[in-house]
Amino acid sequence: MADKRVCDEFPLAPANQQCLVLELPPELLGQILISCLSPREIARVFPINILAPPLVLCQVCRYWRNVAMSLPILWSTLCLDFRSTPKKIALYRLWLERSQHHPLTFNFSDILPKSDPALDLLCSHMYHWGDIEVDMGSESTHRLLTLRAEMVPLLQRIKIRDNTQSMQNEQGIDKIAPILASLSSLSEIIWLGYIPRNISTIFWPYLRRFVIHKSVNTRQCLLLMARCPMIEEIVILHLMNPTHDTTLPVVDLPHLRTLYLQGDTGQLLDRLLCPSLRSLDMTPPMDNKILQRLGARSSCNLFHLCLLEDDRPMHTISEWDALEYLQSACCQTLRSLHIKPATTDTFFRNLTWKADGEAGTQYLPHLVELSATSFTTDGIVSEMVASRWHIQRKGNSPARLVFVKIRQMLFARRMAKGDLVSLPLHTYKQDKAVLGELAAQGLTLMNRLR
Repeated sequence: MADKRVCDEFPLAPANQQCLVLELPPELLGQILISCLSPREIARVFPINILAPPLVLCQVCRYWRNVAMSLPILWSTLCLDFRSTPKKIALYRLWLERSQHHPLTFNFSDILPKSDPALDLLCSHMYHWGDIEVDMGSESTHRLLTLRAEMVPLLQRIKIRDNTQSMQNEQGIDKIAPILASLSSLSEIIWLGYIPRNISTIFWPYLRRFVIHKSVNTRQCLLLMARCPMIEEIVILHLMNPTHDTTLPVVDLPHLRTLYLQGDTGQLLDRLLCPSLRSLDMTPPMDNKILQRLGARSSCNLFHLCLLEDDRPMHTISEWDALEYLQSACCQTLRSLHIKPATTDTFFRNLTWKADGEAGTQYLPHLVELSATSFTTDGIVSEMVASRWHIQRKGNSPARLVFVKIRQMLFARRMAKGDLVSLPLHTYKQDKAVLGELAAQGLTLMNRLR
């Protein structure tokens, strides 16, 4: 009967043969079922649905059901409805049983009752919490204050959100911070909203990644970094420098590989020693020699660099800034370069690979991926791309570009009598023609006009 139901879904299969999908080895079918799952950030916020994985996968046939039931990862992400009915509690209990000991991913709601069967059931499985998101409130604070390392041996990631701005919640988060720092399994913390007042005075010996969404000043950030000896990735979304501070400490981060900074980045970058840094996303600082000093001080080799836009309405990379970035020693190993502020002819001319015997300095010989916005003359961009596509396999040849994303500006925005006005630039006929030919030859190209 199961075979007949499945074959009905595959009308091209011969009527006298078993559907090949039923002959898949359980290991291969298991990987297919796992690939059907929604991303954990989606699955954790939508209630259990009989028409969505993993429950819908159990309805295909007995074989699929048995394989799905044998995979704890399929049942490790759930969204609980607190104040649940007895039927839902039974479903949650069955779900948790099927997850076995696989690390759990779930959300703590922002409104938790003091006593709820679903909450109690979840806390009874604390020993295999893996990735949790918490909206702070009195009950969630109370539960987190009881955490000890031996109670949550699998907890690797926690995201804490506080949108209430209540004094009680903030005091609770201040008390929770040292508890989280003591959890040897916890390697990642994401702070959304309020940041603990004591965050930069606590030692975080196990933390490998932290993300801060709210505004933080450079001194507080440096003090926090200095207390994270194993940190590998840092994301700061709103960095502030109230004043120029000459007493900021220099912080050595030997394991830091990925750094993402938005805001006033100059002072912080000038105080970091990070020899293992490979990926840097940053708002371009006012001082265009920051990268040169960072590379000289740290002896780091960047593989990825992204220059982010700030809130200026006409943000462009000046010709001098572009040249400084290209000349930085730490950038000569770049494989991926993304520039979101608009760039000019000078930048692309310097990036163009010179033929043998042609005068000029060669920059970024290992570059294979480029994304940029251009205020350029027609033909400049395509000439640069072609110089790094039509290469001869010689000792001084660059790596071949394999991915190019160019946003070419049809209109330049300029200030005229106090107002922003749009001035026509080019139609980019030559660029479009040449880049189209390169795309036909195999270059992965995304070219947009705006």
